Amino acid sequence: TFNAKTAAFFAASNETAAGGELAIFAAEIETLDSIASFIQPATWGNANVIAQRGAFTVTRDPNTMLFPSGVHPYDLESAIELSNMGLIKFTMPRTERENLLHLLSLDGITYSSLFPGYEGVIRDIKARTATSRQVSA
Repeated sequence: TFNAKTAAFFAASNETAAGGELAIFAAEIETLDSIASFIQPATWGNANVIAQRGAFTVTRDPNTMLFPSGVHPYDLESAIELSNMGLIKFTMPRTERENLLHLLSLDGITYSSLFPGYEGVIRDIKARTATSRQVSA
C-alpha cells in the first residue's frame, strides 16, 4: 500500500501473527527504484484496491533479484541486513494492538473503510463486539 495507516491496520488486525511485535516495512522509493517498480493494479471493479491504495512491487529486470542469494523472500530481516534494499522496519509491542486499532478507527481506518461492502461492515461489527467484550471483562 502507499498508505502507512493502512499498513499499520493490516499489521495490527492480524490476530494470529506470532511474536511480540507488530511490524511494517516501508520502502525508500528512491533506493528501491533502481531495481523495482511500484505498480498500481487496475482499480475498475475492485473497490478494495482503491480503498487500500494497493500496489505491487515488480523487479525491472527479470534477472535481478530483490533479495540476496540464499535469502527467502519472507525473511525481510535478513534481506535488510544483507543488502541495501531501501527497506525500513517500524515496530510496536503487540500489547499496543488494540490501542493502535482504536486510534486508526478514529482516523477512519477500519475494516469497512478498507473493504467496502458487506464483508467490511461484518468484520467491523465482529471487531467492535470483540473489543467491547474485552473492555467489559
